[in-house]
Amino acid sequence: MARNIDSSEVQEADIVDLAHDGRGVARVDGKAVFIEGALPGERVRFRVFKRRRQLDEAGLVEVLTPSPDRVIPKCAHFGICGGCSLQHLAPAAQLAAKQRQLLDNLERIGRVTPEQVFAPLTGPEWAYRRRARLGVKYVHKKGRVLAGFRERAKPYLADLQRCEVLQEPLATLPKDLAATSAAMGTIDLDPEVGENDGARWFMTDAESVPYTRELDRQIPVGTVIPGVIISGEFSGDRADVRCAARWASGHWSLEVARRLDTHSQFDVPIKTGVFMRVAAFDHSQIAHTRHVRPIRIEVE
Repeated sequence: MARNIDSSEVQEADIVDLAHDGRGVARVDGKAVFIEGALPGERVRFRVFKRRRQLDEAGLVEVLTPSPDRVIPKCAHFGICGGCSLQHLAPAAQLAAKQRQLLDNLERIGRVTPEQVFAPLTGPEWAYRRRARLGVKYVHKKGRVLAGFRERAKPYLADLQRCEVLQEPLATLPKDLAATSAAMGTIDLDPEVGENDGARWFMTDAESVPYTRELDRQIPVGTVIPGVIISGEFSGDRADVRCAARWASGHWSLEVARRLDTHSQFDVPIKTGVFMRVAAFDHSQIAHTRHVRPIRIEVE
């Protein structure tokens, strides 16, 4: 069982190994101590914050003798963001450490020793990721929307402006996504809450402009664009639609009724032989599901 420690004395030790999660490993009185931010070959000062039966966990206080492989992290959020753990270690040393850990696991766990070890596959040191799963949340204490990865060893979202491991079109996605979400506001499906002030999921025809590739390139990747364009007034010859929503058993049900023929230039009369796709949208009208094949209508 782990035991958290509010405070403990500062100790010194030599780092003899690197754990798989990027923490340096020291031996103090025969017991392993995992120290955040420490690297093999370093002499450091540390403070234990959690004691376990077989190991202790500690935070780095000071590096007395730095490793020749220690570098300045490129990312301004390193140490807070939990996305990366080894940016303070030179890329070549990272590669060697990971290869050493793989071979050690094969021998210690798999009880096999490769007859031949090929050179590791390498790629760009930065901007190499094309996919990422980011969290988005309105944080009341900060009074704004945050987007990014989780903080290191914590459930909170890190306040990120950019990510150095994402390819350049996506590098500023955390900041752009947070700004877009903040501008659009939020809608809660709880009928007692509803839509917050300023939330907007549509745009008028007057606010839109014709599509061009130049304008498209100016929109950050990941931007959520309103899915409804309203042309003219909010009512007109297409307004003859009656609907009712009901909340029951944790689900919304929506019933919509309209005339078979609205006599509108924008609508197709509903009659036998007309095909229709059935779709269910969320409040943004972006995330949705629909039938793969259209449904043929039979009017009785």
